[in-house]
Amino acid sequence: VCSASFATRCAIRVTATKWKWFIRGAAMTRHVDSELLSELGKLMVDDFGLLLRTYLEESARQLAAASRAWQAGDNEALRRSVHSLKGSSLNIGAVTLSGLCAQLEALARNNSPVGGLLEQTAAELNAVQAEVGEIYKHL
Repeated sequence: VCSASFATRCAIRVTATKWKWFIRGAAMTRHVDSELLSELGKLMVDDFGLLLRTYLEESARQLAAASRAWQAGDNEALRRSVHSLKGSSLNIGAVTLSGLCAQLEALARNNSPVGGLLEQTAAELNAVQAEVGEIYKHL
Protein backbone atom coordinates (compact mmCIF):
# COMPACT_ATOMS: atom_id res chain seq x y z
CA VAL A 1 0.00 0.00 0.00
CA CYS A 2 2.76 2.48 0.92
CA SER A 3 6.26 2.93 -0.46
CA ALA A 4 9.05 2.07 1.97
CA SER A 5 9.95 5.69 2.75
CA PHE A 6 6.32 6.67 3.16
CA ALA A 7 5.58 3.64 5.32
CA THR A 8 8.27 4.65 7.77
CA ARG A 9 6.50 7.95 8.36
CA CYS A 10 2.87 6.90 8.41
CA ALA A 11 0.42 4.05 8.46
CA ILE A 12 -2.70 4.08 6.34
CA ARG A 13 -5.44 1.50 6.71
CA VAL A 14 -8.06 1.16 4.01
CA THR A 15 -11.29 -0.79 4.27
CA ALA A 16 -13.11 -2.21 1.28
CA THR A 17 -16.13 0.07 1.69
CA LYS A 18 -14.63 3.33 2.94
CA TRP A 19 -11.31 5.07 3.20
CA LYS A 20 -10.32 5.40 6.82
CA TRP A 21 -7.27 7.42 7.55
CA PHE A 22 -5.04 6.88 10.51
CA ILE A 23 -1.93 8.92 9.90
CA ARG A 24 0.09 8.16 12.98
CA GLY A 25 2.83 10.24 14.53
CA ALA A 26 3.04 14.01 14.61
CA ALA A 27 6.50 13.74 13.04
CA MET A 28 5.08 12.15 9.87
CA THR A 29 5.64 15.32 7.94
CA ARG A 30 7.76 18.39 8.45
CA HIS A 31 5.53 20.79 6.58
CA VAL A 32 1.98 19.57 7.23
CA ASP A 33 0.26 18.87 10.56
CA SER A 34 -0.35 15.14 10.38
CA GLU A 35 -2.82 15.15 13.27
CA LEU A 36 -5.01 17.63 11.43
CA LEU A 37 -4.79 15.58 8.22
CA SER A 38 -5.77 12.49 10.15
CA GLU A 39 -8.82 14.24 11.58
CA LEU A 40 -9.76 15.58 8.16
CA GLY A 41 -9.48 12.12 6.69
CA LYS A 42 -11.77 10.71 9.37
CA LEU A 43 -14.33 13.47 8.90
CA MET A 44 -14.29 13.69 5.12
CA VAL A 45 -13.96 9.97 4.35
CA ASP A 46 -14.44 9.70 0.56
CA ASP A 47 -14.08 13.47 -0.03
CA PHE A 48 -10.60 13.56 1.50
CA GLY A 49 -8.98 12.73 -1.83
CA LEU A 50 -10.92 15.51 -3.53
CA LEU A 51 -9.74 17.98 -0.88
CA LEU A 52 -6.10 17.00 -1.37
CA ARG A 53 -6.33 17.03 -5.19
CA THR A 54 -8.03 20.43 -5.14
CA TYR A 55 -5.37 21.80 -2.80
CA LEU A 56 -2.57 20.51 -5.01
CA GLU A 57 -4.12 22.11 -8.10
CA GLU A 58 -5.32 25.38 -6.60
CA SER A 59 -2.30 26.13 -4.43
CA ALA A 60 -0.04 26.07 -7.48
CA ARG A 61 -2.43 28.42 -9.31
CA GLN A 62 -2.62 30.78 -6.33
CA LEU A 63 1.16 31.04 -6.04
CA ALA A 64 1.53 31.56 -9.80
CA ALA A 65 -1.05 34.36 -9.61
CA ALA A 66 0.82 35.90 -6.68
CA SER A 67 4.06 35.78 -8.64
CA ARG A 68 2.48 37.38 -11.69
CA ALA A 69 0.94 40.10 -9.52
CA TRP A 70 4.29 40.80 -7.86
CA GLN A 71 6.02 41.04 -11.24
CA ALA A 72 3.30 43.44 -12.45
CA GLY A 73 3.53 45.53 -9.28
CA ASP A 74 -0.10 44.80 -8.45
CA ASN A 75 -0.06 44.62 -4.65
CA GLU A 76 -3.83 44.17 -4.37
CA ALA A 77 -3.79 41.11 -6.64
CA LEU A 78 -0.76 39.80 -4.73
CA ARG A 79 -2.61 40.28 -1.44
CA ARG A 80 -5.71 38.47 -2.70
CA SER A 81 -3.71 35.53 -4.05
CA VAL A 82 -1.67 34.96 -0.90
CA HIS A 83 -4.76 35.49 1.26
CA SER A 84 -6.46 32.62 -0.55
CA LEU A 85 -3.35 30.43 -0.32
CA LYS A 86 -3.03 31.29 3.38
CA GLY A 87 -6.52 30.01 4.16
CA SER A 88 -6.38 26.85 2.09
CA SER A 89 -2.95 25.99 3.50
CA LEU A 90 -4.13 26.46 7.06
CA ASN A 91 -7.12 24.23 6.33
CA ILE A 92 -4.84 21.29 5.52
CA GLY A 93 -2.39 21.98 8.36
CA ALA A 94 0.40 23.70 6.42
CA VAL A 95 0.96 26.17 9.26
CA THR A 96 4.38 27.45 8.22
CA LEU A 97 3.19 28.10 4.67
CA SER A 98 0.10 29.85 5.98
CA GLY A 99 2.30 32.06 8.18
CA LEU A 100 4.51 33.01 5.23
CA CYS A 101 1.39 33.92 3.26
CA ALA A 102 0.18 36.07 6.17
CA GLN A 103 3.48 37.95 6.10
CA LEU A 104 3.22 38.45 2.34
CA GLU A 105 -0.38 39.59 2.70
CA ALA A 106 0.62 42.23 5.27
CA LEU A 107 3.48 43.48 3.11
CA ALA A 108 1.25 43.70 0.06
CA ARG A 109 -1.46 45.50 2.04
CA ASN A 110 1.11 48.11 3.12
CA ASN A 111 2.67 48.36 -0.36
CA SER A 112 5.97 47.18 1.15
CA PRO A 113 8.64 45.26 -0.74
CA VAL A 114 8.35 41.49 -0.35
CA GLY A 115 12.06 40.81 -0.81
CA GLY A 116 12.85 37.11 -0.88
CA LEU A 117 9.68 36.17 0.97
CA LEU A 118 7.88 35.16 -2.22
CA GLU A 119 10.69 32.74 -3.09
CA GLN A 120 10.68 31.37 0.47
CA THR A 121 6.91 30.88 0.19
CA ALA A 122 7.34 29.08 -3.13
CA ALA A 123 9.93 26.74 -1.59
CA GLU A 124 7.65 25.96 1.35
CA LEU A 125 4.73 25.34 -1.01
CA ASN A 126 6.86 22.88 -2.98
CA ALA A 127 7.63 21.00 0.23
CA VAL A 128 3.97 21.00 1.29
CA GLN A 129 2.87 19.81 -2.14
CA ALA A 130 5.39 16.98 -2.04
CA GLU A 131 4.03 15.75 1.28
CA VAL A 132 0.37 16.18 0.33
CA GLY A 133 1.05 14.60 -3.06
CA GLU A 134 2.65 11.58 -1.39
CA ILE A 135 -0.46 11.08 0.73
CA TYR A 136 -2.78 11.68 -2.23
CA LYS A 137 -1.11 9.12 -4.46
CA HIS A 138 -1.69 6.45 -1.83
CA LEU A 139 -5.44 7.00 -1.62
